[in-house]
Amino acid sequence: CANLDAYWYDWYECVEQGTAGGVKVVSGSLHSGPHGQVGGKSGDDSGDLEDVASSPNDPIFFFHHADVDRNAYWWMYVNSDKRA
Repeated sequence: CANLDAYWYDWYECVEQGTAGGVKVVSGSLHSGPHGQVGGKSGDDSGDLEDVASSPNDPIFFFHHADVDRNAYWWMYVNSDKRA
C-alpha cells in the first residue's frame, strides 16, 4: 500500500480492505486483519488484540500500529505531490 501512486483514500482502502479503487493490491487487510488473526480466539474467548476496547493491552498492538504508521509515512513521502 505504501508504494501506491494514488490518493489518501486509496491508501486507506488498501490498508483496510487490501484493495485500491476496487482492484486487489494485497492479500487481506494490513490493519484489521492482524487484529483478528494475531489477537484471535482461544476457544470461546477473544484475545485482547481482537477487541477494540482492550487491544492496546496487547504488547503487539504497538508494533502493529507502528507498522501501519510507517506504511502511511512512506506513502506520504512517495506521494508528496498529492497531499493537500
